[in-house]
Amino acid sequence: MKTSGAWIREALADAYYDSIPLITINLLWCLLTLPPITAPPAAAGLYYATNRLAHRRSANWRTFFEGFRAHFWLGWRWVLTNLLVLAVLLGDAWFYGRMGWGWGEWVQGFFVGLAILWGLLQIYTFPLLLEQQERRMLVAVRNSAVLYLRRPLFSIGLALVVILLIGLSTCLLPPCWLFFTASLSAFLANRGTIVLIESLQ
Repeated sequence: MKTSGAWIREALADAYYDSIPLITINLLWCLLTLPPITAPPAAAGLYYATNRLAHRRSANWRTFFEGFRAHFWLGWRWVLTNLLVLAVLLGDAWFYGRMGWGWGEWVQGFFVGLAILWGLLQIYTFPLLLEQQERRMLVAVRNSAVLYLRRPLFSIGLALVVILLIGLSTCLLPPCWLFFTASLSAFLANRGTIVLIESLQ
């Protein structure tokens, strides 16, 4: 299996050649994320279309809407699960942080760490939902953890690239969110998931 650096360079080169569909998909995602009711299925459409590209197949605006319709409720299930888990973990962190107990900060740090870990797992979770025969959230989360444990350096490298892309787009170049940040992040997550699945078979 290629190193993280070599694989990421190859994936970015493929993204460059697929730049037109990635920009189209990203623009649709931005547009349909504005109404809250269509935001979760828009994320599903984004991941579905970029999953096709990650498999080196063609994708366009029709592919996005195909994923939007086919995985409408899966998108909602994924988003609501994330919101619930993060609300519980961050709520516990806030509660123990304001107690003023000597060990409260340690418990607060524990829950913040769990929230960060949960966020890292999400890089693989939705791509795995698309790859699995049974689209069960708990199975996808478990398999995400397995991928991290089996290929920690690769997974951490991928996570850092996605975090860096999101951070730079947010802090330095916000217009990038309109054109490619979400689609490129989803593309890298899908491609990384596919590469790891193939390497472990």
